[in-house]
Amino acid sequence: MDSVGMHMEGMDAVLSNLKAFGSEVANKEVLKAMRAGARPMKAAMIRNAPVSDGPRRHPDKPRIRDNIKITTRRSKISGSYSIRVGPGKENWYAHFPERGHAIVKRGERRTRLQRRIEAKTGKSVFTGSNLTFVPATPYIRPAFESEHDNALDIIHNKLKAFVDNWSGAA
Repeated sequence: MDSVGMHMEGMDAVLSNLKAFGSEVANKEVLKAMRAGARPMKAAMIRNAPVSDGPRRHPDKPRIRDNIKITTRRSKISGSYSIRVGPGKENWYAHFPERGHAIVKRGERRTRLQRRIEAKTGKSVFTGSNLTFVPATPYIRPAFESEHDNALDIIHNKLKAFVDNWSGAA
């Protein structure tokens, strides 16, 4: 899946004050703030995620909107943290509605000649009534675009409040 990132600037004073608490406390508070900033994005993705009205093909698997998660990763090389908001691994197909996709009708079989042509050219030879295109219904990108400013504000406010509370208590 494509990756979209945010970079915060203009928080030099807050970050320099955070460093005074030590790396473990600072990392813990930065992660808390980042997760809090990711929550509005998660809510927007859940709101925008497409839901089929028809019967489910795999009722035992969660729907895309029910499986949107906030995950945290730490780089082993740089030690920096990243937050990922999006469908979990159970929904490996979640990028199909985001970008649109082609679909082949059930019951249609390729002939030996069609398979040979596909192997040589690397292109599908399904055409006409066998192949339809499902248009894109993006839900990840619009959620990011509508909520990234709000997320940055939440992160900034959480970190500023933490620094102010600690400096006021000392």
